[in-house]
Amino acid sequence: MWALGLLSLAVLGDVACGKPVYTGDKVQSRTPYAVKDSYDVPAKWTREGPAPEDHHITLSIGLKQSRFGDLEKQLMEVSDPDHPRYGQHLTPEEVSKYIRPTEEASDDVHEWLSDNGVDLDTLSHTQAGDWITVRLPVKQVEQLLDTEYSVYKHDEDGTRMVRAPEWSLPRHLHGHVDAIQPTNSFSRPSKLSKPNMKRSSTLKPVSKAEGALRVPLRTPGVQHPTVSQVCNTSLVTPLCLRTLYGTVDYVPQVPGQNQIALCNYLNETNNRSDVSIFLQNFRPDAAGAGQQFTIDIIANGQNQQTPLSATQLGNGQDIEGNLDAETILGISYPTPLTAYNTGGSPDFIPDVNTPTDTNEPYLTWITFVEGQSSVPQVISTSYDDDEQTVPPSFAARVCQEFAKFGVQGHTLLFASGDSGVGPTGGCTSNNGTNATAFIPEFPSTCPYITSVGATKNFAPEVAAFDSSNNFASGGGFSNYFARPYYQNTTVPQYIASLNGEYAGLFNASGRGYPDISAQGQRFAVVYDGEVISVDGTSAATPAASAVLSLVNDALIAAGKSPLGFFNPLLYKTAYAGFNDITSGSAIGCGTNGFAAKAGWDPVTGFGTPIKTLINSDLKEICRAEGLPVSGVKATLQKRILERLNEVNISGDTAVLRRLENTVKNRGSSPSGYQDFAQNKAGSAVYSAGSPTMPAYNQHNGYGQPSRSFGMVFKNSPFHAIVDSLTSVVELPEMTSHRHTVATQLTLNQEQVSHIRADPSLRICLFCAVNSGPGRYEQLDISFPSQIEVKVNNDEVKANFKGLKNKPGTTRPADITSFVRKTANYDNSISVTYALTKQVRTKFLFLGDAGANHGKSATD
Repeated sequence: MWALGLLSLAVLGDVACGKPVYTGDKVQSRTPYAVKDSYDVPAKWTREGPAPEDHHITLSIGLKQSRFGDLEKQLMEVSDPDHPRYGQHLTPEEVSKYIRPTEEASDDVHEWLSDNGVDLDTLSHTQAGDWITVRLPVKQVEQLLDTEYSVYKHDEDGTRMVRAPEWSLPRHLHGHVDAIQPTNSFSRPSKLSKPNMKRSSTLKPVSKAEGALRVPLRTPGVQHPTVSQVCNTSLVTPLCLRTLYGTVDYVPQVPGQNQIALCNYLNETNNRSDVSIFLQNFRPDAAGAGQQFTIDIIANGQNQQTPLSATQLGNGQDIEGNLDAETILGISYPTPLTAYNTGGSPDFIPDVNTPTDTNEPYLTWITFVEGQSSVPQVISTSYDDDEQTVPPSFAARVCQEFAKFGVQGHTLLFASGDSGVGPTGGCTSNNGTNATAFIPEFPSTCPYITSVGATKNFAPEVAAFDSSNNFASGGGFSNYFARPYYQNTTVPQYIASLNGEYAGLFNASGRGYPDISAQGQRFAVVYDGEVISVDGTSAATPAASAVLSLVNDALIAAGKSPLGFFNPLLYKTAYAGFNDITSGSAIGCGTNGFAAKAGWDPVTGFGTPIKTLINSDLKEICRAEGLPVSGVKATLQKRILERLNEVNISGDTAVLRRLENTVKNRGSSPSGYQDFAQNKAGSAVYSAGSPTMPAYNQHNGYGQPSRSFGMVFKNSPFHAIVDSLTSVVELPEMTSHRHTVATQLTLNQEQVSHIRADPSLRICLFCAVNSGPGRYEQLDISFPSQIEVKVNNDEVKANFKGLKNKPGTTRPADITSFVRKTANYDNSISVTYALTKQVRTKFLFLGDAGANHGKSATD
């Protein structure tokens, strides 16, 4: 079977330039300066005046990673349970090969810095050399970037930042540099915990019988406590969470080999005294861990272990830090915990009342951790900010940094936000129109991390909302990042179910979040020696992280790789181990927001962790599948998950449906299968002859399915697919005469604008023989021996053959000049052919995806 498609190409060229001359006063460059990046100042920020010339800025320069497209391909392969390389994570040295800048880029940037008076001995570099950091006075940075820095003040909290909304570089450096900060990013990671501030009894490090606030550690006489026996909606404890999510009987087998971490920002730390009191009362066997977990200080991060002042207590300092450490240790003990406390020298302190750190905290943390010899497998982060406060270029680069963790076997989890689809009164776009819009959260919108929403209640769990403090589990769709391939079988179904509701308020083609959820309301937290209850996705995130860390423990103990980047596995197979949440919504922006529904939804994702099946249920499932029924709960769970993965890889959808029904019905397989369109992945996942989920393809990358159209093309140095423009067109078998197949190509406004803005993008025709439905078959471009293509009745002249007896030398046919590039115009395309095999046609849109492009496919 053959496949044919339309694609567009990116051709890269070099800029000829001369040698710069440094005069000592004026910035010199071998090429003229041009604006590299410009971004509107977000709402609620007001310019106060020019920044002091002698104020110093720690400037971070992100050089273009030379082979990020290849690294992304590696990430998808090692994260996809169907791929032969699944779990074969890369080493830091291997990652460096892909992200190291070209020698030309590094030389040109260092030459530019040196020629403009920057002492190269003062530079610091990441291991791969893709980030350069230097501290310079504002006056010199303004000359270097041909810009003007100002002091900006936040209208509500008084935070001050030194920023430059627009900055420039010499033209010959534009292709070498992705981002420079701090310039135009106004991102400030926000704490996502909302204390209810009703303090319970004072707790002290007392003996087991003296606790002032006690929730039973075990129900007397009950071997397997139930959720109803140990859970209370007014105060959620570790025993409740461990029982609810099925880990209460699991004993970690390889603590030390398996580790977990959390991130603290905004002068937060984890008070060891409070953590110890919490564990003494809620997880006595872990009491000593409060003094034993590791705290790493990054860039002058805070670690105040002395009593907090009245002002600090009034500001709730360390509530977030205590919540994270207490929740993680309460669930995953004795798995070792590391807390990363990231600070940094403030960029601007006009007086002692504004000790605001305005560096980019995620970047500071990333550059530190990349230099460590050992990094925990699961890392929990309970901070985020409005996506629109971060320039798209910088958000993209930070997201790429997160990809480096996943490919090395680390799982990054971020909280999805606490304001539903957006904070009421703050739902205004930052694109100059001031239009009402839902406000997505970053980094949850990054496709290389796992985003965590929040639930409440137990029978059943529902999407979290607390009217007392306006907490609502966050969710929505990115305005920056396209929908990743792993969401293509689930997210479109949810959007279709909206029937146009909220149209225009969100980006329907963006990355949807969250991916999963966990309990996140009324968590017990010991703070300043007392128990308070706390809401937030910042409670859900460490809880989910702790559960996944225990999964890693079981995997590593069995000699297997850790989860790494979780989403491809989640969307393909692991969702079957999550409880679907179908009630509640992401309330915000004066609306009810997106509603929780059957299957994935942008408020709870696929739901909450491992189902609470007791041992007898698990044994029944194993017995039904012919698996051994001996062993503890964790062993039985592991067997079932491995069986699910095995069946999914086999592609036997009938067996997969039966097994999933068996799990859902606690070991009993119903006589008639229910319609899985109402369940986790939707009917499309299980339709006859369809793979469970399209695989990642280097050309398509995030945002484009590579298998949904039945076509996966082999890598090429001449092109990279950016977008798909039509569905597959079948060319029926014709053994005795010629036949014509007609279709239409209709571009939308975004595609038209994209093509017009970048002449290196081309629209091309692809064709290939597909021998069968086998998954992950990579195809060579190959056209029928007799073919005639017409676009708008004009014949396309192209070389449809390539070199004789040389598969892989045929290139796609460029039809860009024949296509009328007007939005919503129906371009007519006809393919006349004679062949003896069935063929498929496809029209795609190609662009630069990181490959080395020497010439276009039509050269």
